[in-house]
Amino acid sequence: MRNWKDQRRSNKTHASATDPQAKLMRKGDGQPAKLSYGAHVLMDNRHGLCAELEVTDATDAEHRVADRLLGRARRRRWPVRTVGADKGYCVREFIARCRQRRIRPHVAAAAAGRPEETRR
Repeated sequence: MRNWKDQRRSNKTHASATDPQAKLMRKGDGQPAKLSYGAHVLMDNRHGLCAELEVTDATDAEHRVADRLLGRARRRRWPVRTVGADKGYCVREFIARCRQRRIRPHVAAAAAGRPEETRR
């Protein structure tokens, strides 16, 4: 058995023996990396219901997955008109795609401040 103490772990060095598609992911700074997947849910704010769901590779960017979820939700019976999101979605690309779809983004400001496109 190899000793991994004080060595950097990556998806190239670690793989699950039971699920080779799982990737290393940390939930936050100072947290340990664990082999996992990403689960993304688009929720209806008024009723608290799940509108769309996608399970992805743990390394997929949240805002890109949310863009796909919003695209699918717009084709459904109840179109999305607004979207609320945390600071992880304060990305120009995501906000611009929301506006192209005529969805009003309510995104929390990132620590370094909002991108220019979000200030309106």
